[in-house]
Amino acid sequence: DPAAIRRYAENHFKEVFRKRPTLPQAPWLPRPHPTVAVGLFERLTRDMLRTHIKRLPNNKAPGPDGITYETLKGLPPNGVEAMLLLLQLCAVVGVPEKWRGSDTAALYKKKGDPTQLGAYRPISLMPTIYKLYTGALTHVLTDIVEQSGSYSESQEGFRQGRRTQRQIQWLVSTLEDAHVSHQPVRACYIDFAAAY
Repeated sequence: DPAAIRRYAENHFKEVFRKRPTLPQAPWLPRPHPTVAVGLFERLTRDMLRTHIKRLPNNKAPGPDGITYETLKGLPPNGVEAMLLLLQLCAVVGVPEKWRGSDTAALYKKKGDPTQLGAYRPISLMPTIYKLYTGALTHVLTDIVEQSGSYSESQEGFRQGRRTQRQIQWLVSTLEDAHVSHQPVRACYIDFAAAY
């Protein structure tokens, strides 16, 4: 029965991901200064929020809050303003505990025997507002890191205006130079199976 298999897979992954590992407390680590939180607060702007809401994809399953992206896209101007105040507050005092929960569902990979657990992968459906907040926060933090010059010049992936093709060109150039100069080249390729 496909429905029973799906329920079994969902229950399996819910149990696996229900227990979150606890990280050891490290009281010796420095706590962020309050001005850092205020800086994040100030960088979460109305225009940024509107841009993030506009870019949200349609037809995606909501998390435990039941709020869809389409709902956020339909917010009136005063709703966007209230959302901005909420996200700015979260930047200062933290996110509600309920936002940290998720629903885990089993998604068929569209290959393999659907009666086998290995033919499914778990997906975590987070609360929609939390995803909006983390997306905006990622944007802010990325801007801070870029402006501070903290990235290595060799970091190409996940950076605006950068392309991993430059890394490939660098590798090809290195191989060509080694060939011409008769020097050995050692390369290590790592392919993380089912990394995502």
